[in-house]
Amino acid sequence: MILGALAAWGPTLAFADSTIVADVQFNDQFLMKPRRQSVDVSRFERGNPVQPGEYIADLYVNGNWVGHNALRFVARDGTDSAAPCFYKALIEPPGGSG
Repeated sequence: MILGALAAWGPTLAFADSTIVADVQFNDQFLMKPRRQSVDVSRFERGNPVQPGEYIADLYVNGNWVGHNALRFVARDGTDSAAPCFYKALIEPPGGSG
């Protein structure tokens, strides 16, 4: 039985409970940007959100590296972060039932 899967990719995913994170306010002045241009970084006040899309990720199942795969993230209702879509063939070992 497959107990879990973890996708590790460049911008590390944080699926921590946002209720235990202290209130944070970001100031975009620390970013290098053209004059008078602002950057909206407010979405990072609630964790490390992931935008919907396809990302290349190293995939681990039960602590074992499965491979380097394209992983699709889809929007979740009521949140600012997308969730990874895992399908059986992606996380099941070759020739095994998991």
